[in-house]
Amino acid sequence: MLVHSCIMNSVSELIAQSIVFMENAIDVWNDLKERFSQADLIRIVELQQELHALKQDSR
Repeated sequence: MLVHSCIMNSVSELIAQSIVFMENAIDVWNDLKERFSQADLIRIVELQQELHALKQDSR
């Protein structure tokens, strides 16, 4: 129950509403993992470009 509570307190209210009735932490964790672990290739490229720009600025 402690892990479940920690997860609930760490997510936005909207996400919390969708997981509040799950009975155990592993179900919550697996649901969140499935939702948010899908690769967003466009976002990955954007972040890589931002990182590259930061590295160039710091030289």
